[in-house]
Amino acid sequence: MSVIQSITFGYSDSEDRLWVRCVLQGGGESRFWLTRRLALALIKGVTDKLADTLSPVPVPMDKALRLALEHQAGFEKPSDPAPPAPRSSSKAASEMSLCTRIDLTPGNKSWRIVWIAGGQPLTLNMAREAVHRMLAGLISRAQQAGWAPELPASWLKSEERERLLQSNSSS
Repeated sequence: MSVIQSITFGYSDSEDRLWVRCVLQGGGESRFWLTRRLALALIKGVTDKLADTLSPVPVPMDKALRLALEHQAGFEKPSDPAPPAPRSSSKAASEMSLCTRIDLTPGNKSWRIVWIAGGQPLTLNMAREAVHRMLAGLISRAQQAGWAPELPASWLKSEERERLLQSNSSS
């Protein structure tokens, strides 16, 4: 099983799919396609699992506010820069495989996401804050594609997140 060091999303208008580039630990990379159906299901699945796996807090706090704070904090910690692409492995669009399944194993602090593309599992282990950054990138690319994903939670909508954060700072 290959372990992913870095993941990047993009949109191909000629394919009407998201492309995914994974730089692998130990060198090399894998590129594959993510369909609209799977991308939108992943957005919903990650959003739901983030809400389901919130760790308990000693002081009662609104769940949406906690998730908004967590989402904001995910962007305050800089992500690692993506390693450069190996020169010898640039795949043409016709050579890229299709992602057929994504398995999420969420935790309070770290997550494991296994992408199955071309029959090969690719594992991504990431901190919860990095999951928020990945989710934001995925939503951004889906919106760029014109897929207009219905954001499954209020805290993902920037204006609602700002309202939640403002109400927290004024209390």
